Amino acid sequence: MLQQLYSIQEIGILLLEISGFLFALLVMWIIILAGVELFRDRMNTRTEEKRKEERK
Repeated sequence: MLQQLYSIQEIGILLLEISGFLFALLVMWIIILAGVELFRDRMNTRTEEKRKEERK
């Protein structure tokens, strides 16, 4: 009986570790995507400003 409970507890801990790792990966991915979007926006605004200065 105790052995079964221990194995269930081990499986639960393993699942928690795996899900935590996957969640961390997801968060990293979202942060990277958000950073890329911000970088693109900044580059776009810079190129637009340069174009505006060239038109003057």
